[in-house]
Amino acid sequence: MDGYSTGYCIISILYRVEICKKMNNESVTIHPIKNTHCIICNKMFSNCRASKLYCSSKCRQFGYYHRAELKVIRQSQETNKTKAVIDFSLADYRDYIKIQEKVKSYQKLESHFKPATPGTDRWQLYYDNPACALTFERRGIPSRLFNLKIPHLSIEQWSFIKFLYGELNKIEFIELASSLSSAFLRHLEIPEILKGSQKIDPVTVNYLRHLEKIVCGNLRFI
Repeated sequence: MDGYSTGYCIISILYRVEICKKMNNESVTIHPIKNTHCIICNKMFSNCRASKLYCSSKCRQFGYYHRAELKVIRQSQETNKTKAVIDFSLADYRDYIKIQEKVKSYQKLESHFKPATPGTDRWQLYYDNPACALTFERRGIPSRLFNLKIPHLSIEQWSFIKFLYGELNKIEFIELASSLSSAFLRHLEIPEILKGSQKIDPVTVNYLRHLEKIVCGNLRFI
């Protein structure tokens, strides 16, 4: 098979999910997305089209001569896809939001105090004084998180990142989320995706696949 060992990467049907409110009822409009990768070598297309399946004549020829095998694999993958169900904990998501809000509240309070150097009397007054609000607010916050800018994530965004880094514990996950750039997180914004003006990139494509799993019931929050 040479360089075509990845030739059995089959396109998933992606959707744009547009949520609009009409007469106090939520309606969902689903738009099919154009193909973004070659179904043989998985090379990304420079220009995405709904009818485009191959990136080159070589891949087209490979697909033609192995169409029977590809059909079997496609059916098998679709069957496995419908059976696979991934569960995410609602309690874990609530814990993330709780610590995000607590850290944000603490940092807002701290901004009203004059800077203090560790080991000084002012530091002791602020951070080691039961009568001081800062000391009270620090309780329950791991020291590693005091100065992090933790992003507020929707449950869809949180589960997408959690799926990519499922091996991390809660604190490590928060540290990772705080390290993600705003440019990366913009790819996970539904309004930006629905505009359809930005170039389709791997982050957006994979996030749309993630949303598809939620819509199809293959990803649940319990």
